[in-house]
Amino acid sequence: MHVIAQMQKQQPALRDHLETEILPATQEAIQSPLLHSAALEGIQEFFAVFVRATPEGAQDLVPQLFDLLVRTNKSIPTAEDGGTQAFANVAKCIGTTVENSQAPAQAIVAEFIKSVKVRTP
Repeated sequence: MHVIAQMQKQQPALRDHLETEILPATQEAIQSPLLHSAALEGIQEFFAVFVRATPEGAQDLVPQLFDLLVRTNKSIPTAEDGGTQAFANVAKCIGTTVENSQAPAQAIVAEFIKSVKVRTP
């Protein structure tokens, strides 16, 4: 992931390919309770570079990441089933995304809060 992040920095034209091919794979990977340390840091670096490339990057990515947590198919195990690491991974990636966004964090967080309110009972 560190290499992909560096390629993204050097070749902005790769963004479309990264968005369609790599981004979905990273979103699947962060749901794994086995993802830790350097692998997670590489994914966070990828998200940081990805959202720095466009002003609306974080506003699009944060809801996508949040959706990983609230899918109706329950793809991430609950805390009772050992899913706390997966939730922590998604939360860290959301934080990285907001931190590296070109858009004001307040606007991104406000949209995130709306998403949470809509999806929670």
